[in-house]
Amino acid sequence: MLDNSPKAAYFRSKLHSYTTFGVSQEKKRISQKDLLDLIHTHMYDSEISGIENYVSPLETPISMTLELCNFLGIPSNEKHTRECICNKVFAYIQEHNLLKVDNAIYPDEKLAKVLMDSPIPTLRFMFYLRNHFLPDKVHQVQLVKTNSDGTTFVEESFYRNSSQKKHGPYMKYFPNGKIKYMSYFKNDIEDGIHRTWYENGNLKSLTQYNMGKMNRISKLFDMDGTLLVNMLITDGLVNKFEINY
Repeated sequence: MLDNSPKAAYFRSKLHSYTTFGVSQEKKRISQKDLLDLIHTHMYDSEISGIENYVSPLETPISMTLELCNFLGIPSNEKHTRECICNKVFAYIQEHNLLKVDNAIYPDEKLAKVLMDSPIPTLRFMFYLRNHFLPDKVHQVQLVKTNSDGTTFVEESFYRNSSQKKHGPYMKYFPNGKIKYMSYFKNDIEDGIHRTWYENGNLKSLTQYNMGKMNRISKLFDMDGTLLVNMLITDGLVNKFEINY
């Protein structure tokens, strides 16, 4: 059984802050001394000041984007812990046999709406899911446009934080309702997977951003789904470039 005492929660949170599983700017590799000190504290039940009422961020209920709420089938104003959300999404992945032998997740049409529509290494799972975790005082904005026939459609949908900056998923749509563009922002800075689509529903481009800079992968596709360009990028600089004719 999981130990939910304040000391144990503190220990788990400290380990999580050093792991590369969550992959964020604040996280760092743990030094041997820090790791030994942390383990020693846990093993010998040493006193740690100020944690009597400690609650791990992983165990604090949070708000989610409308897209993730729809995926989970819960009301948009309902909050859950990160651990609960991850367990629910991963249960769906296992139930629908989306985790393959190469240890990658292959999203189906439903899961692709909250993650991405190409294989995801299991250890990168949280990197994509965390884009749907919203801090308090974040509200959704939808810009509605009218077609020539008088019908309306949502042209843009995004979230703003208390500073009125884009924070969370940002989406644009074609007049037929199909998605045209999807990216993620943190305080008006693009951070996460940026994707665009053709009107026929096929993927047009896929690029990963890290705090405003293109990073890791960038792919361009033809309208029929053929991969045209494949790039490997580090901090905005292209390290590898392949063109498929």
